[in-house]
Parts: sequence; structure tokens; C-alpha cells
Amino acid sequence: MVLVALTLSALAFAGDNRLNFVPWKVLEPGVDPARKAFLLFWIPASSDEMRHSGLITSERLTLYAGRCIGMHVVRADDGPMLVKLGAQDEVPLAILLEGDKEVARVANQSGFLSVASVEAMVRKAFDTREVALNTMLDQASEKASSGEKAEAIALYRQVAAQGCAFPRLAKAAQRVLRRLGVKE
Repeated sequence: MVLVALTLSALAFAGDNRLNFVPWKVLEPGVDPARKAFLLFWIPASSDEMRHSGLITSERLTLYAGRCIGMHVVRADDGPMLVKLGAQDEVPLAILLEGDKEVARVANQSGFLSVASVEAMVRKAFDTREVALNTMLDQASEKASSGEKAEAIALYRQVAAQGCAFPRLAKAAQRVLRRLGVKE
């Protein structure tokens, strides 16, 4: 019986070795990137690096792709975009933007871009944004309690607008907005 359980456990573990592909979109020169809450730009040093990098199959980055983060590969020959990102001499490189504002970047170490460093950069940005949204919810609650309904509604709406990246927080804000009589 124990042998059967161990065999089934080993088979289940072995069967879970799926390969995840990050939905990178190669950004053609002159084309604007998709508008998302966050934009992650990866500038590989060569097409060969792009094909063999762990950034192609990162499970964590695949999960973040489902949370409104645009993932774009910038070609090394796209001079205007490299200038716009301030990345002319540093490839390979990863840059994270929130809107048009740079949040962070991961430079290469001896010509190698660390997958773990890129994942940590994205995780830190999401964690920072989540803390800010929780603070906004707390402020909105205080304003609603003190009779500042218009200010509270404005804060709740800002949080509710983050539904793709932070669905749990957005739903909480939407529930309170409904209780406050706001219909959207």
C-alpha cells in the first residue's frame, strides 16, 4: 500500500513538469507598447539570447502576465525605443514602467540577465502597489466614517480601477461603493 502511494505521488509530481511560456510580444520599431498597469521591457543582447533565456519560461512572470502587466521584447536595433528607455549601452536589460514612469530596472551582471532578479523586481513593484492601495482603502474608510463621502468615493474609485492587477482589492472597493450608493 505504501509503495502504491509513493508511486502515485511520484507520477503526480513528474506529471506536473509543464513548461510555462511568458507571453512576450516583440515590439516592432515605431510601434507603441500596449497600455497596461505595468510594462516590463526586456532588451536581450541578441536573438540567440532571447531564444535560450529563462525569461521565456519563467513561471512567476507567466503568472504576472495575467495581472495586467504588458511584456515586451525590445529589439536591439530599435534605436529610438532604446533611447526612450535609456538603454543604449546596457543590454541585456529589463525595465519596469508604471504608466510612463520607470519603477525599476535590472542590469546585466557580466553580460547575463538574472531571471530571479527580474522576477524580484516585478514582485516588489506589485507588493509596493498593493500596500499603497490598502492605504488608500484605509483612508477612504476614514473619510467615509467622518462624513467626507465625496473624497471617500474618489479613493474607492481609484482602487476599483485596479481590478485587473489587484482583483481582491478592487472588489472590496466596489462593494463599498455600492453601499455608498454609487452605481457604475
